[in-house]
Amino acid sequence: MGLNMSSPLDNIFLAYDVRGKVGTELTPSTVRDIGRAFGDWLELRKPIAVGYDMRPDSAELANSLIEGLLQQGRDVIDIGRVTSDMIYFAVGKYDLAGGAMITASHNPGEYNGIKFCREQAKAVGVESGLLDIKKACELQDFKEVGQEGSRTSQDVSDDWVQHVLSFIDASTLQPLKIAVDAGNGMAGAIFPKLEPVIPFAVTEMYFEPDGTFPNHIANPLEPKNLVDLQTELSKGGYSAGVAFDGDGDRAVLLDEKGEPLSGTVMTAILAGYFLDKYPGSTVLCNAICGQAAHDAVSASGGNSIRTKVGHSFIKADMRKYDAIFAGEHSGHYYFKDNWCADSGLIA
Repeated sequence: MGLNMSSPLDNIFLAYDVRGKVGTELTPSTVRDIGRAFGDWLELRKPIAVGYDMRPDSAELANSLIEGLLQQGRDVIDIGRVTSDMIYFAVGKYDLAGGAMITASHNPGEYNGIKFCREQAKAVGVESGLLDIKKACELQDFKEVGQEGSRTSQDVSDDWVQHVLSFIDASTLQPLKIAVDAGNGMAGAIFPKLEPVIPFAVTEMYFEPDGTFPNHIANPLEPKNLVDLQTELSKGGYSAGVAFDGDGDRAVLLDEKGEPLSGTVMTAILAGYFLDKYPGSTVLCNAICGQAAHDAVSASGGNSIRTKVGHSFIKADMRKYDAIFAGEHSGHYYFKDNWCADSGLIA
């Protein structure tokens, strides 16, 4: 598809999402247009879920996106301030046309963005619709609609927690002491809802959602952002630590000594767990996962398949190969029973 190479949208339409500096690259009017284009692009005429993270301008941008969707006659379910994986959940659970999440994940506070999905939480990326949405915005090519859509609000957090718990047998969990660093991101608002039903003594670190990131950027792949959690673990008595990214869809596990487990090791551990439950199943490992992940799958009697890096490829391949689980070295983990979407909290 030929695109205007000088378009100001070139800087914000990335491979898997929209992301840019608020006020210059990403404005309410731009987001409104993106909402209009997304509403036109989605084929199913069912409601669309919209959520947002804790950044100072996320609620305003969510309203702009919703305005665009409504303008195109689309009904919207506003699920409020959530983690990105809760958008995927809402779209799958309630059989919606698609969803959009206002977040810039682990980027610094001056950034924001939009993640999209289609029905059944299927990915929207450069090769699966994102360029069409961009083109409609560039050309201001929106459908003429006679009647605006409707907007309703829904709290999905209780349903989400029950869904997360469905992946485990809580009665078999051993009492543990863990430290959890939410990085002032959205996991801090959701993780406490799990605590009453799991036998873990949890030390909460930076659970107050704050999109200015006053303690450290919520990117657990950067070693400097793990220092505070490692300091807490060094006090002793802990079994493990967990660090989340800003929108809560990625998690990094640390052992009792504060050593982070790589995405390859986590993929191996989680693959073993799911292959115990579903013997002989297929597990996907992305192209930069180490051989240890494939060896672990084979040792557990499973079938490992290497897939391209990037969530849109992984989600498509999970459906293609009927995979029970997929892991990325970057700390994203995908689950068949989560509409093939990734989730830091489930992991």
